[in-house]
Amino acid sequence: MIFKLRPLLFSTVLSLVAFCFPASLEAQFIGYTSPQTVTQTLFNNTNCTGVAQTAVVTNLGQTQHTLTSAQIAGVNNFQAYLEGSNDGVNFTRFSDEIDSNTFNQSIVSAAGYFAVVRAKVTCNPSSTGFFTLQYSGTSVTPGTPAGFALGAQIDKLLANGASDGTSYSTPNIIPPFGNSLGTLYWFGIGAPPAGSTLKYACNNNNGGTLTTVTLPLLIQTGTQVFPISAYSCATLSVIYTSGGASASVYAIDYLFLGPGLPATTDPCQSAGIGKSSLNFLAAAATTTQIIPGSGSTTTYVCGYQFTMAVLAGTVQLTTGTGGACGANTVVKSGVMQTIIGQPFTFGPGASVFTAAPGSGVCMTTTGAGATAAGIINFVQQ
Repeated sequence: MIFKLRPLLFSTVLSLVAFCFPASLEAQFIGYTSPQTVTQTLFNNTNCTGVAQTAVVTNLGQTQHTLTSAQIAGVNNFQAYLEGSNDGVNFTRFSDEIDSNTFNQSIVSAAGYFAVVRAKVTCNPSSTGFFTLQYSGTSVTPGTPAGFALGAQIDKLLANGASDGTSYSTPNIIPPFGNSLGTLYWFGIGAPPAGSTLKYACNNNNGGTLTTVTLPLLIQTGTQVFPISAYSCATLSVIYTSGGASASVYAIDYLFLGPGLPATTDPCQSAGIGKSSLNFLAAAATTTQIIPGSGSTTTYVCGYQFTMAVLAGTVQLTTGTGGACGANTVVKSGVMQTIIGQPFTFGPGASVFTAAPGSGVCMTTTGAGATAAGIINFVQQ
């Protein structure tokens, strides 16, 4: 027996089949189902100009951002960081910075979503400098900074190959932990000119200076180390003042001390230990005791300031026993050149140097009429 479907019934069956097996639809974008990543070379062997250079990042909605300084050559200083904007006009910095040079590839990371993200670079050439800067981004949760990322956060190379004969102010940097606590290093290929100084300045958000400390440089080659106390800073800069002409060059490196590290045992940096101060007058062309020894206690010199009256000359600090540190003498500074009426300041902050138990601190002056008058801050314990 042969059955025939009525037209109406046949149409109904086809409709049911079509419902169960719909025709393929055109692809529709309904959002990303996995994190979007961006990798981009923002600058490739780009020449330094000495002024700010910017490059906009391809934006696929990434919230985690990384900058890498891949190659830098022929520069005195290099600084790079990330900025974000929601209108493409007004940009806000939202990352730490790379302060680097030829010998230190660096990475910084930052988090946050912005409609527009860009890298900003300031690169000052020593001759014909160039740099390469790379970017990567995604939307995953970042981990704790490690490796080069941690290194770039705490280690700021502020100058490299700069001339000893020219005064220089570093770019402003943002302290990674909100204060200046750390160590400042001077690396001299040759000895700086007599009277040269370093000064670091802590500033507020309005550009006003909160704290400045002048650090006298010894007239010697090699590394000079300056422990820096924890002054609160919105930004920080280091200023080199040259004492005269020179063909030598130097580098400046700032190593910040991060939170969670062991507390300092330096009594000069401890808020719970009282400090003592003494006024002194060191006669010309002689050695004068400015801090007497005290029994078996150690003297920690926290800072000092003095000026030369009448004539310029030199001073040198020593420790030892006896009225003029004549026994058990230890030299604690180089021969420092002075200028009439200009204050010579070091600290207060971390210990400048210590005197052995029972030893005093003395100052030797040279130059007829070159009398040094000042104040010295210290702890004996």
